[in-house]
Amino acid sequence: MIKGNILRILVILIALSLFGMHSVASQDSEPREFEVLIQGFDYDPSEIIAHVNDTVVWTNMDTVRHTVTADEFDSGDLDQGDSFNYTFTEPGTYDYVCIYHPGMRGTVIVEAEVDYDVPPVADFTANPTSGIAPLEVSFTDNSDNAVEYHWDFGDGQTSTEVNPTHTYELPGAYTVTLTVSNEVGEDSTEEFITVGHPDDDPAPAPGFGLIFAIAGLLVIASLVKRINEK
Repeated sequence: MIKGNILRILVILIALSLFGMHSVASQDSEPREFEVLIQGFDYDPSEIIAHVNDTVVWTNMDTVRHTVTADEFDSGDLDQGDSFNYTFTEPGTYDYVCIYHPGMRGTVIVEAEVDYDVPPVADFTANPTSGIAPLEVSFTDNSDNAVEYHWDFGDGQTSTEVNPTHTYELPGAYTVTLTVSNEVGEDSTEEFITVGHPDDDPAPAPGFGLIFAIAGLLVIASLVKRINEK
């Protein structure tokens, strides 16, 4: 009898434990809310990485009037202390500006919904992967279930942007590492960038204009030679 009661208690405890784990995972999957402060004639932060169904809240801290204006949404006039929020329901890149101060710009990058119970898989492409210094390379993220990003460009520089651009000033062979993470794990992948010295750039082939000029000089020289022989 005692053994039977102990067994039932163990079963109940295991069930409660599994239920608790499921509850935590469900809470992690809840939509998030991001805050952007409008202050000093700037959006802080100017870039947000969100997921579908996440909400961004902008609050004007300046004493002057601002707006948060994009093709998809418009806050209207925001005086000091006013807030505006928008929930993103579609993946994409949303650029916005202040119509009163066009130099103020921000971006919200919305990715597809993340399965927080599955570890991320890192993947990206680079373009170009070789060239002459200084070489500007654009990196495009293709990872799955990623929440946070860390790029190591192999030259001492890093980035936490989703799709960064980086310029290699010096010749060399560089290993670029992207590490992505979420609540249950992380993953990394690498790509190689080869940067050549400017002196290694081959000289351009002579153009047709130069070829015709040389041919013309040869014809003139031949005519002069014939005249002198007469």
